[in-house]
Amino acid sequence: MEVFRGTTPVPLTAGKLRVLLATLLLGANRTVPFDTLVDRLWGENPPPSARNTVHVYTMRLRRVLGEGPDGAPLVRTRPNGYALEITPRQLDVTAFHELLERARAAHTTGAAVEESALLSEALALWQGPALLDVPSESLQRGAATRLTDERLHALERRAEVELRLGRHAEIVGELDALTREHPLRERLWAALMLALTRSGRTGEALAAYRRVRGLFRDEMGIDPGEHVDRVHQLILTGNAAPGRAEAGGPRAQRGPWEVTPCQLPPAPRCFVGRTGPVRTLTRLLTSPAHGRRGSPGGAGEAMPVGIVTGQPGVGKTTLALHVAHAVRARFPDGQLYVNLQGHCRAAPLAPAVALGRCLRALGLPAHQVPADEEERAGLYRSLLADRRVLVLLDDAAEPRQVRPLLPGGPGCAVIVTSRDDLRGLAAIEGGHRIRLTTMTDEESVALLTGLLGPARADAEPGAVRALAAECAWLPLALRIAAANVDALPRTPVARYVDVLRSRGRLAQLVSPGDEGAAVRAAFDLSYRRLSEPAATLFARLSLLPGPDFAGPAAGVLMDRSPAGAAPLLDTLVSANLVSAGGGGRYRVHDLLGEYAAARAEGDAGAPAARARLFDFYLTTARAATALLHPRPRGPSHPPAPGTGCPGPRDEAEALDWLDGELPSLVASARRALDLGRLDHAWRLADALRGYFTSRGHGAEGLAVCDAALVAARRAGNERAEASVLGLLGDIHFLLSGYEEADRCHSRSLAISRRTGDVSGQAGSLFSLGLANVHLGRPGHSIRYQEEALSLARRAGDVDAQALTLHHIGVAELLSARPGLGLRRQEQALALSRRTGNGATLCQALSGTGIVAWFQGDLAAALAAFSECLELARRLGNPHLENNALSHLSGTRCDAGDYEQAATDAGQAISLSRWTGERVHEAAALEALATVRRCTGDTTAALTDYHRALSLARELHFGYGEVRVLTSLIEAYRADGRPARALHYGRQALGRIRATGLLLSRTRAFAGIAHAHLDLGDRPRAVRYAGRALELARRHGQRLVMARSLYVYGLTQQALHGPEAALPHWRAALAVFEELGVPERRRLGELVAA
Repeated sequence: MEVFRGTTPVPLTAGKLRVLLATLLLGANRTVPFDTLVDRLWGENPPPSARNTVHVYTMRLRRVLGEGPDGAPLVRTRPNGYALEITPRQLDVTAFHELLERARAAHTTGAAVEESALLSEALALWQGPALLDVPSESLQRGAATRLTDERLHALERRAEVELRLGRHAEIVGELDALTREHPLRERLWAALMLALTRSGRTGEALAAYRRVRGLFRDEMGIDPGEHVDRVHQLILTGNAAPGRAEAGGPRAQRGPWEVTPCQLPPAPRCFVGRTGPVRTLTRLLTSPAHGRRGSPGGAGEAMPVGIVTGQPGVGKTTLALHVAHAVRARFPDGQLYVNLQGHCRAAPLAPAVALGRCLRALGLPAHQVPADEEERAGLYRSLLADRRVLVLLDDAAEPRQVRPLLPGGPGCAVIVTSRDDLRGLAAIEGGHRIRLTTMTDEESVALLTGLLGPARADAEPGAVRALAAECAWLPLALRIAAANVDALPRTPVARYVDVLRSRGRLAQLVSPGDEGAAVRAAFDLSYRRLSEPAATLFARLSLLPGPDFAGPAAGVLMDRSPAGAAPLLDTLVSANLVSAGGGGRYRVHDLLGEYAAARAEGDAGAPAARARLFDFYLTTARAATALLHPRPRGPSHPPAPGTGCPGPRDEAEALDWLDGELPSLVASARRALDLGRLDHAWRLADALRGYFTSRGHGAEGLAVCDAALVAARRAGNERAEASVLGLLGDIHFLLSGYEEADRCHSRSLAISRRTGDVSGQAGSLFSLGLANVHLGRPGHSIRYQEEALSLARRAGDVDAQALTLHHIGVAELLSARPGLGLRRQEQALALSRRTGNGATLCQALSGTGIVAWFQGDLAAALAAFSECLELARRLGNPHLENNALSHLSGTRCDAGDYEQAATDAGQAISLSRWTGERVHEAAALEALATVRRCTGDTTAALTDYHRALSLARELHFGYGEVRVLTSLIEAYRADGRPARALHYGRQALGRIRATGLLLSRTRAFAGIAHAHLDLGDRPRAVRYAGRALELARRHGQRLVMARSLYVYGLTQQALHGPEAALPHWRAALAVFEELGVPERRRLGELVAA
């Protein structure tokens, strides 16, 4: 730490003065409380005269620093401490943070060169390790660590910007040194590997990967995470070139899931003409006024939205794809494509479903995609806020379908195609409309010439011009006619025109608004030219429920194997009747779909083909889900008839099939309901149970369940209805919709009781118990779980007994019956060790640890939670790992192991965000906030507490809300705001009464007593402290009891003097010393004094 007056150094050699100044600077322009100053100066061993000594040091510091411009001392006295008044420019830490903010702004506008320069300027302010010469353990542990992390984060950001700028070779040396200095920073390793391979040193890049993998395995017993692993895969597959994936960059800063989507369908073959519309759309998308890279002030500009409208078949999608491919290099963060199905036989795509597809395309795991449409839209905009992504929304029905899919950042651009003119989108969102009409005669001839080849077209120019006219100059008709002519190389074009005129007489009657007649004429000729099997397949493709399909579905329609149907598909693609997309999937244009449906009306085999298709979806879904989840919950049902189509062979194939066919599966449930195939709808929901509850896809799961529930009720099948309601409840529970989960499982239970379905009753009762404990209703939870336990015992299901006993034990503990809770947990642990079921054992260990923690047996709690964590990681179960990490953090914090507690909490937060388990995120945020409060960083602690509180309330997570409210009492007290502490104390007591979470009263009463004492209200302080002490003794909460004794002693000291406090403090000290917690040192000094 260095101090200057102007350019003259100010000597400050005394260590305590340096500590005092550093503390005041870190809290510049805010009051730093006396308690914080004492802690920074002496830690846990302050002298008896600490406050007086602080005054002396402050006077000395004032003399050294002098006065400010206003003539007043820079260090000023405040009611509860001191404040150092300085301007932001006087402190290098403030300058560092301002430069980082400017760098973020530059990143938002895509100004990479400016961003790199600002980051370099910020990093140049560092002269060495933070607070190196400031002798304060708490400052080194807190502020110094935080500042060091900020510096490392800035170094990582700069490395990623340099990679984007192509300065690979220049940064290899720096990155090599940084990885040696900070060997556990994964983003630095990932950047080094990219820099090496892009500098032509791939061997060294792979060697760096082996080095970091060995380091992580030796130091932490795990492999490196997503950043390093992703770059390693890119190197191995030869995809590490610039623009494919940076080491982290702006995407990696937001999460390990993000990828660069490249979803555009192939560029159209032989694009000609449309000069004006192409120029207009291209200029709109690439104008520097729209937040393009390097554009000053671009962040404030509107995002460009191009709306391409026109009649069916006029070439809207062709134009949009042509321009999108032409400008894609200007959108290096990816290109999204969504077919909104606005005018096809399937229902228009709901915005929530479209958003889900976009989020998953951006790499977000399905289980992290929110269920609510607004939440999906918000997350979508957040992920795209700082990115440059092109979004193509094809075939929109109306503006309401498009609006949720518009990104918020100016760096993105959107193309929308629609038959509708979307006036509302143009008026409100500022979209620029480009209306396509039919092609000119010259453009039509040019397109036919390109498709047929110049030699053939030039040989019959008149016939080509006549063909264009017969096709009404409509691009879709022109392409289909060209495909027909091209398939007849020995037939003159003029002859084809004659046939078109004779067989498609409607073309002669074309008038404005009836160009479709020409299209039907072209369709007729293409259809009649097909072989009978190909024509039959084309007609039956209209039976498909979804927007696209894969080869096996085509085989099922023809009762052939996928290989047997492949030549027919090739024929249809060659005839331009089917479009081939990426990943082996196909699509039929909406006009062709209508035409195919008309042809299928005369197909006697269509009903059987549709039945085979439904059976194919059901049996394959069941087989795929069984591979992923061998023991799905729910009733068993007779298998559907086989289809002869081979199912997935392993888990990877199963997951690929389910993910690829999800839109078709959802549409299949709806179509089955419409067609009266009621069994298919609810059986499909049951078949997908394990997929929906493990992979997320909440919106899709709810859509299938809605159709299945109606189908089960129409069929009068109550068992099926109860099963679907149970799945609905499970999906709502996983989406943190505990109230709705409770309603669904209650209805399922009522039906299962009526039908005598014991298995269904047990499942519903167990699920009701889980929902109610999360809602903060432990009494209800116990009643449900006790009945579920009785049914499990009657059925002899030992695993179910162990799991239910565990949850009963947790609810008993929260209801202030720790003795009963402990007995239940011990029973659960014994049963789970006997059965050897790892997941059940893990939860029983967690329950045992929770009881020990609440009883103050920290050693036993740590042992149980540690074993639980090890087992969860061995099982690969992130849900159980999350639980263990949060509990370990809380226990270690109580034991004074703050560094490891912070690490555990940080890992839990990262893991919960990766898995999308927001309840766990709230719990982990509360754990991290508590560590920060205990280490004196109350500002950061309060921020995290309030984030956890908002999340808990949003999720109706009753226990989490009560725990955070109770912690806020202590946090605001530590921050010198006892009145605010009482505000949250009243809220905590209100929620405790409402939820029945009675065990939390003890901490709440102790914190409220301390706050009343701070405010000088001694009678209330004595009353609340006495109640806290009584409850802690009654419940056996030994650590809380000792803390309550300390607070009670403070009240007695305030009323009667120190002697009255000593008996209580000595009793508290005996417990503190027995448990080995950090409070023993400070209280010991207090008793000794």
